[in-house]
Amino acid sequence: MSASSAKSNPVSHFPRCGYRDAARRRCRSFAVPNSSSCAHHRRQEQEAAEAAAVAETLTKDLTEFNSAEDVNDFLARLLLLLARDQISPRRAAVLAYVSNLILRSLAAMEAEYRAQTPDWDRPQLIVDIPRPVRDDPPPATGCPVPRA
Repeated sequence: MSASSAKSNPVSHFPRCGYRDAARRRCRSFAVPNSSSCAHHRRQEQEAAEAAAVAETLTKDLTEFNSAEDVNDFLARLLLLLARDQISPRRAAVLAYVSNLILRSLAAMEAEYRAQTPDWDRPQLIVDIPRPVRDDPPPATGCPVPRA
C-alpha cells in the first residue's frame, strides 16, 4: 500500500464523535452528518434534554413539598405528562409512590406537632351554652296525624 493510497482513504474524511468519557478517551464511532456526536451519544443527549424538560415541567414553581396542596399540584402535572405520553408509566408510578410517602410524612409531622403542643387545635368545652327548651309542642307540619 503506497503513501498516496493511505491518504486518499474515504473513511478518514468522516469526522469522529466528539464524546469523551471520564478517562478522556474519545468515542471511536463516526459522527452523524450535521452533528458532532455519533448516533448513540446523540440519542443519549436527546434523552437527557427530554428528562430535563420533564423535570422542569413537574417542579416549576415548586421548591418544597410542605403542604398537601404542593403534592396535589405535582400529581396533577404528573398526570398531564403521563396523558401526553411524555413520561413512562413506570417512572410515573415511582414518582406517584414518592408523592404518597411525602403526604404520609406530612401527616406524621402534623401529628407529632399536635402531640407536642397541648392546646393546638383541640376542641374546647364551653360551659355557658343555654339548654334547649323542650316544653314547647312540636311545630305543625301540615301532615295529618295517623289515627290508630
